Amino acid sequence: MQVTWKEQGDQVIVELQGNFDASTATSVRDAFNSLLGQGHRNFIADMRQVAFIDSSGLGVLVGVFRK
Repeated sequence: MQVTWKEQGDQVIVELQGNFDASTATSVRDAFNSLLGQGHRNFIADMRQVAFIDSSGLGVLVGVFRK
């Protein structure tokens, strides 16, 4: 899973590429937590390049939404 982001105004576009599953969920969660820790609150998850997502990946997205 490759995670990159760029700021666009007051939003952060987080681009995900690859498989978003139990083996990659931690790195994606860490990236979002880092951005949250920097004070960012408005995210766009660009998942056009995600080939597969399982419940672990979905759980990360729900967790970030709830924060």
